[in-house]
Amino acid sequence: SVDDDVLIYSNDAARSPSILPVSATFAAPNELSVVSSGSPPGSQDTLSVALSNATPISGLQLDLQLPPELSPDVDGIFLTDRQADHTVSAQSLPSGAVRVLAFSNTLAAFDGEEGPVVQVPLTVEPGAEGTYAVGIESAVLSDTTGSDVTTGASGGAFVARDTLAAALGAAEVETAGSVPVESTAVAAEVGAVEEP
Repeated sequence: SVDDDVLIYSNDAARSPSILPVSATFAAPNELSVVSSGSPPGSQDTLSVALSNATPISGLQLDLQLPPELSPDVDGIFLTDRQADHTVSAQSLPSGAVRVLAFSNTLAAFDGEEGPVVQVPLTVEPGAEGTYAVGIESAVLSDTTGSDVTTGASGGAFVARDTLAAALGAAEVETAGSVPVESTAVAAEVGAVEEP
């Protein structure tokens, strides 16, 4: 929080300087995001949801919007090593989205401040071909007092291409803008996303 005065100077001697009181409160970012990735049609993969938190987060909820070309294993969803004593629960919604809830009965915080926190095993349907949007809706992040401290959520892209099999096998992680992707072949595809 900042409380200060701003001095405004002008060529009007009677009104220079003018004093303008300023007050501002800054919110620390606490955000969920889908990590963009890709796999060939007919394969199995794991989609990551990352948590970037400036304050300790003890629980989260999100609705993952997946295209029909990506079939999640809802019962197989798991937490990464960022979990402390957290439990995860997931269910398919009538809309086709997957609701994920992760919480700690002791209000323990997830470890760290950056990185994947939820892993979603999925199957890329055999006929899938293209770049698909994967979205997050209704995101809620709770701090260690149980208060909602969510500041945002962002989706990502999933690329399904036959030509990815070789490219993903030996690729280093590279960046397309600010979204980490698994190869330059994927980076070239992330720009044009087909809506589910």
